[in-house]
Amino acid sequence: PEDPAMKPDILISNVLSKIPTGMEFKGKSDEPIAFGLVAVIASFIIPDEEGMIDKLEEAVNSIDSVSQVEVKGVSRISASVK
Repeated sequence: PEDPAMKPDILISNVLSKIPTGMEFKGKSDEPIAFGLVAVIASFIIPDEEGMIDKLEEAVNSIDSVSQVEVKGVSRISASVK
């Protein structure tokens, strides 16, 4: 968040209202940075299609209270076998 007064749960609520269809929020963790700022580390499952990471970044960056977006990792997950 841009402002140390912004609660991480409110920020995530704002993010969830903006994520593109087909993406699933899996969870978050909060990491203190400095001077009261907290990095919100969010995990998503997104379709394995070209440009989907960019769409997620653009959606999150469009939120006024978001200071910066950084993709920290990308991996594939296996579908569960029935």
